[in-house]
Amino acid sequence: MNSRIFQNILLLAACCVIGVLTFECVSFFFIKQSPRSYGLFLKRDLPPFKIKLLDNPNAEDDKAINDVVVNNQKITWGDLRGVAREDEILGYAPMENRVSRNGWWQSNNLGATSREDTEAKTPPGKKRVIIFGESFANCWGVPLEESWPFFMNKKSGKWEIVNFAVSGYSMGQCLLRFENIKQKLDYDKVILAFVPSVDLWRDVNVLRQLRGWAKGPVMPRFIVDHDQLKLVQSPYKTWRDALEDNASGISETLKRHLQAYDRFYSSSQYESPPGIGALVSYKLLASVIHDFKEKLLLRNMGRPGSEARAVTQRIIERMNNETKRAGKEFILVYIPTKEDIGYYKNNRAFARQYDEMVLSTSRLGITAIDLMKDLVKADPLQMDCSYDGSHYGPKANKMIAELLWRYFLL
Repeated sequence: MNSRIFQNILLLAACCVIGVLTFECVSFFFIKQSPRSYGLFLKRDLPPFKIKLLDNPNAEDDKAINDVVVNNQKITWGDLRGVAREDEILGYAPMENRVSRNGWWQSNNLGATSREDTEAKTPPGKKRVIIFGESFANCWGVPLEESWPFFMNKKSGKWEIVNFAVSGYSMGQCLLRFENIKQKLDYDKVILAFVPSVDLWRDVNVLRQLRGWAKGPVMPRFIVDHDQLKLVQSPYKTWRDALEDNASGISETLKRHLQAYDRFYSSSQYESPPGIGALVSYKLLASVIHDFKEKLLLRNMGRPGSEARAVTQRIIERMNNETKRAGKEFILVYIPTKEDIGYYKNNRAFARQYDEMVLSTSRLGITAIDLMKDLVKADPLQMDCSYDGSHYGPKANKMIAELLWRYFLL
């Protein structure tokens, strides 16, 4: 009896081996070339994935986007997002005194998105608000004159609104930019625009390519070490250093850095173990497992106790505390995306988690403005999109400006 069981087990194992070998032989003919991975199998990219680091920070700023034409103008990447320069601390920063090809975006002497320079001293008879955030505050995809900070500035009498938001930033980078800018000018209020579904994951990520971006430098991030916020810088001083060190693939230096500090890095997705790593069946299994783990990670980002929540919360607290120590006012503004608004309306679990996050901020003694409650009730016709369809358009930006004005500038 035991001999028969053993024979059956051997037979089953042999069948599995034959099945795998047959699959490997057949699947080989279905794999197509892919610029971002080992290859495509039935429209699925197979690991290991390729990582492309950014060589020239301004390589595509003047490149026109074929499907974005406004008033017979071919809109460029620089028009949509701004023009960047390399920055050793921040990874990248807006290039000062620069105008994009079609003039949609312009920076002043301090790198703020503005047509006018910002003086160190606040103009007589005015008070100054400085804004920090990422693309939903920099207002990706619309001209400067159709952004909500511009609408606020246009309506203001005694207030000067200066926008230092930078597309693609994490909340950690916003903090670092604030700590640099605050030494250069007077101010009365600080606004930090926070988009949870977009921003939380960036505070546990250092290489945006791992989240689908085409390319980019190794970013700084903060970690919580012994209940203290600690800055982790890129292992490279310049983008050229990173490019040269990883010219033949991911170097040991970058690999160790990603393993330690980027929660979207997995060895099964970006490395190929000897032997088994050559099998298409292994690559498929590794890809499916990675996708599952990434979705789980993203779903849990906003939950209390997650690393992203812990890091982002301490970043916001530090920015709040530094502002108050200077005798100024700090305001955290929650801005939901259009997708967030839909989830909030139709998904009770998402709504509860979102409301809990806003409430937890208030419990810390931080002034928080949540635009979700207003935007949920807004006329859908007013909730337009940017010209490339990715962010808010001029009508929605004007509505956001009106809401913020009503909340704290009257």
